[in-house]
Amino acid sequence: MIMKKISILFLVSFVFFMYTSCNEWLDVRSKEEILQEDAFKQGGGYRSALVGIYRLLADQKLWGKELTWGFASAAGRNYSVSSLGNSAAYRAVMEGKGSTYERYIDAVLAGIWETGYNAIANCNNLLKNIETTDNSIFVFPWERDMIIAEARGIRALVHFELLRYFVAAPITGYKGVAIPYVRDYP
Repeated sequence: MIMKKISILFLVSFVFFMYTSCNEWLDVRSKEEILQEDAFKQGGGYRSALVGIYRLLADQKLWGKELTWGFASAAGRNYSVSSLGNSAAYRAVMEGKGSTYERYIDAVLAGIWETGYNAIANCNNLLKNIETTDNSIFVFPWERDMIIAEARGIRALVHFELLRYFVAAPITGYKGVAIPYVRDYP
């Protein structure tokens, strides 16, 4: 009986010790993870943020696959089905029918939408922070303006691509609402 109480007491104290002492130990950041406040203290942080946006654009949900040779090519019927791989999804897109088509279209378009607006949000965050930054933290005097121009250009490009994929062409006579054009980071 005493041994059972001692082992329960030991177990409870061990769990308590692990919980209180390991919280800080488990709160370890990756070497790639940088806090925004620290990143935007130097010009290199702005360059890294811009590179991160370009990496996001290269995601398979955007130009890494679907907006180049994947969904875009299948929807445009630029290639034969066999050259796109033995994908039932691409075959369904080229044929434009079936339950595989609907599932694939929903998944691909959701990925394009979410990843596109994620890239836009990152551009807006970069622009929000760089606009109040002094030019002296950058290596070159023109670097701040170049980063601003690239972030604005990426934001416009992604908005255009989302407009192209999600809104009917003007020639169809469509006069309804289109996509949200987001220029602010909340």
